[in-house]
Amino acid sequence: MRKARKIAESLGYQVFQIHHTRWQKDVFGLWDQIWVKEGEVIWIQVKTNKKPSKKDLEKYESWCKKYKQKGMIVIIRDRKDPVFLNVSQLS
Repeated sequence: MRKARKIAESLGYQVFQIHHTRWQKDVFGLWDQIWVKEGEVIWIQVKTNKKPSKKDLEKYESWCKKYKQKGMIVIIRDRKDPVFLNVSQLS
């Protein structure tokens, strides 16, 4: 998650990140980070090396649609550039 945080900060975002504990792992059970820049909020799920399942993608898309929010999955890959998957259905 540190790599995702560095990417966000290099793009000018402030980052809120949940500190994982035994009882609390993600914000709303879905999101690892929230990236905030003037006029923009993006909910972020960070994955390592693999894309989430179709079922998981549908869960993120459904949440974004229900709450009219921007969501993104950032896949941090070993020795490769990160992959960004937009899960928002916003126009």
